Amino acid sequence: MARVIKGFFVLCLLVFAFKPFCYSQQPPYEKTSDKEWVFKEKTYDEVWSATVKALMQLKYQVTSSDKNGGIISATKQKGFFNRKQAQETMESFQIFVEKIEEGTKVSCQFTKKAGSLFQSDQSKSLLKKIAEDLYGKEGKKTP
Repeated sequence: MARVIKGFFVLCLLVFAFKPFCYSQQPPYEKTSDKEWVFKEKTYDEVWSATVKALMQLKYQVTSSDKNGGIISATKQKGFFNRKQAQETMESFQIFVEKIEEGTKVSCQFTKKAGSLFQSDQSKSLLKKIAEDLYGKEGKKTP
């Protein structure tokens, strides 16, 4: 009898030890592409606010927004030496926020001025910031 209890105890330990490796929790958002994610279990207003907050954290200036239409325009000037250089190295975003059946979809259109060889598309960085604000750093739900 003691051997059966000991075996059952060892089996339980093994099951609980390997349980985290048997499945992975799906994040509460879906990456449909590098430029478009669907945020689930959050309202349109929560996603809109997180998007504006993420733009500000990434040092973009919101130049226009239409919450009812779901459009945000934002720019970032990279040059600090003179006005002409700043305009030549400007980055901009057009962001589209849309309520869909699965949640709220955010699509990004990133534009950089010609001649900016080392600037990369910042869409993924923006979408990651939005997810962190909505769900925390680990991609889990926040209370």
